[in-house]
Amino acid sequence: MSFDLAVWHSPIPKSSREAQTIYEQLCEGDSQVDTLPEHGVAGFLSDIFRTYPALEDLAEKDLDDPKKAVWSVTPQVTRGGVVFSIRWSVADVVADLIEERAYRWGLVVYDPQEKYIVIPNRA
Repeated sequence: MSFDLAVWHSPIPKSSREAQTIYEQLCEGDSQVDTLPEHGVAGFLSDIFRTYPALEDLAEKDLDDPKKAVWSVTPQVTRGGVVFSIRWSVADVVADLIEERAYRWGLVVYDPQEKYIVIPNRA
């Protein structure tokens, strides 16, 4: 089990049901998902990976260290979004960072466990 979040760029979902649909489409790699491809997603993900690298970029000895290997699996990048699977032991800290950085990049964050949408800063 992992704590999952999805991040994407699109108009702000009108409901958690709409966000859940987008989340499921991202998880399935649906090419028809209603997001805007690459709008800030690549820069956002690079920003996250500077703090918490992809699993394949870690040294073998660090893969069992939950402070370094925070992902259950390396984040899945899809058309216009990223799906994160985070180890429960570090979920609060990592989720806070993802939400804060996504806000800066103007991206929507969706928490499918709580059906919660974080509205981006698009000033």
